[in-house]
Amino acid sequence: MADASVAQLFRALPCQGRGRELESLRSHHFLCKNNKITIDSSCLCYNGGMKFLKNFFKANYRGDTIVEVTFAIAMFCVVAVISISIMNDGLNSAQSSLEITMARNEIDAQAEALRFVHDSYISQMKLSPDQQQYKLLWEKIVGTNGVSGLVNTPDQIAEYPILDCNSAYELSNSDNLYNDKGFILNTRLLVPANVDSTIIKKFFAASGDTTSISYQKLTDYILIDADKNIVDNPFVPATVYPRIIYTTGNNQEAAALIEGDTYSRDYRKLSRAEGIWILAVRDASTSQAAVLPTYYDFYIRTCWYPPGKEQPNTIATIIRLYNPGISN
Repeated sequence: MADASVAQLFRALPCQGRGRELESLRSHHFLCKNNKITIDSSCLCYNGGMKFLKNFFKANYRGDTIVEVTFAIAMFCVVAVISISIMNDGLNSAQSSLEITMARNEIDAQAEALRFVHDSYISQMKLSPDQQQYKLLWEKIVGTNGVSGLVNTPDQIAEYPILDCNSAYELSNSDNLYNDKGFILNTRLLVPANVDSTIIKKFFAASGDTTSISYQKLTDYILIDADKNIVDNPFVPATVYPRIIYTTGNNQEAAALIEGDTYSRDYRKLSRAEGIWILAVRDASTSQAAVLPTYYDFYIRTCWYPPGKEQPNTIATIIRLYNPGISN
């Protein structure tokens, strides 16, 4: 029986042809001879091709030296450090912007409280003294009957801005906020002089003092002046940013609004004033205490250290309130 060649057909690979028709296998039998590789349309014979690739990589790729590896690691470390530094700068910038916003909010709150006391006092001047609800508080700030209260002359207050926030609280420094008669207003307790109000009754009831409730005593908790002789001085440098910190029901301090009994003493009692204080300055043209000033300037100052910086941030504003006694 005569030998007959059997045509073997297979699907051609894309690199061996168009790849869409059956082509004869015989034309592809002799791509590899004696383990030598022949390139046909970028396709390699499997047996010889694998050995060729092994020999190729073995001869041409000997691996990286220790110098090259060290250089690669060093470059990676440099890129990593630069990336982390950029990320930290971005976080510090965002934190600093937030702190500036919070500081401005505290300044605005104190400014509005001063304007409120001043305007309320003016609006009630024609009423009888017992009906002037904010008269006592205003006179405690600016003084009365020749007493200067918490008001300074322009040459008495310290220069601003300052280069060190702690210097404003150091007694060894002559330009400290205690000598400048610094003070702060408790905006949560800024209520009318009505001893029958629920807020005032609960505030004194929590302390156990229910027999001698008076608005005179309440003003000591509304107007907090910087007294260097008291044991628990509320004026301290800012730990984060300028803020007013109150106490909670658990005798813990919190700067944020605490939901709960807003009539409680712990909710409304000021605990600390961090990095913020107010200085009152009388009209420069009337430096004598016996002469009524035309106006009062209130300097609301803040000082704190932003994240990642050694120089302090200082933000201040000045509001001018005219003396009601002169206008009338």
